[in-house]
Amino acid sequence: MKDEKIIYILAGYFSSVFESKSIDELIIFKLIQSLECFHREVLTGNYVDTFIFESQTYPKIIEAIKDVNDISFKESMTNRMKYLNEYSLKKRITLLIEYIGEDIYSMLNNGITKQQYATCVANTRNHYTHLGQPKTPYAKDILRLYKELNYIFILILCKYLEIDNLIEIAKRLLKFYGFD
Repeated sequence: MKDEKIIYILAGYFSSVFESKSIDELIIFKLIQSLECFHREVLTGNYVDTFIFESQTYPKIIEAIKDVNDISFKESMTNRMKYLNEYSLKKRITLLIEYIGEDIYSMLNNGITKQQYATCVANTRNHYTHLGQPKTPYAKDILRLYKELNYIFILILCKYLEIDNLIEIAKRLLKFYGFD
């Protein structure tokens, strides 16, 4: 295996593909989480240099909330701020689309930009997490989203594993998922 850490990402991905006979919000969660984990563990990235964030930015944020009286709020904010420098799901999905190439993404022919698609993925995940009033856009066709995310994930793995001819693989996947 090219990388030990990818084993766990693949386990999450394959459980989303083979575990259930139906496509539901849990399967979408697992698939989105697998994409997010792949980016976090393999491609990495932060908004600003980690040293600068940890030595300069984070202490200033914590200082700004030191006078908060509600302990649970203060703890919640302190814990959330630790992850403030990590890319958002939208940013990660956008970067993963760039990783496989916009030419391959555009073969999906879904009519939206990579940024719009990333927003749709994040809003869909958030909608199913909170089950409140959905933000738009979110995926109303969960089966289509499932197929698109699989298409993207398989092509990411192929590129990561240095498998040649991504365009041909993309064409075959489009046919397999009924997008041709």
